[in-house]
Amino acid sequence: MGSEADHVDDMIGFIANLPANDRIEIVKATYATAVTVKSNVGAGDLKSDSDMWALIQAAAGEELRLAS
Repeated sequence: MGSEADHVDDMIGFIANLPANDRIEIVKATYATAVTVKSNVGAGDLKSDSDMWALIQAAAGEELRLAS
């Protein structure tokens, strides 16, 4: 979790400097993602990473690309 903790720390610093409207949209998207993951993992029906990624993209309403 070390690299993930660093990533989260970097994102907090970046997001904190965004305008309020952008921060609000990030919070909404983060919440929607958490609800999507919880509803699909908590049901005991574990989905593959690709299935979860498809659900997250559907919630976003657009194709998302991860930075490599």
